[in-house]
Amino acid sequence: ISEFANYAYYENCDFMISYRKLEAEQKQRWSNFDIIKNGSSLVEIQDMIANGELLLSDRDYGGMGLAHLAATYNRQDLLKWLVTSKKMSLSSKEGRGRTVL
Repeated sequence: ISEFANYAYYENCDFMISYRKLEAEQKQRWSNFDIIKNGSSLVEIQDMIANGELLLSDRDYGGMGLAHLAATYNRQDLLKWLVTSKKMSLSSKEGRGRTVL
């Protein structure tokens, strides 16, 4: 079998189809963090969390959670809400082992 035929086979096998679907879903989840980075209102972010578009357990591609992103982008309103209302810890660690603060 030629190298191209092998490649075509693997691109169309169930594993690769599932992998591509998972990859697309993950990229979508990561793009949801843009709402924090772009300065959207606290209410908009709360709505995304309430309707499941953004999960408290989500992490971006660098391993940063919502509290880490709130601190990084100086979103004091969001950070305060996450810690007081959602009981998120300031001692949680991101992908490189750093805490929120």
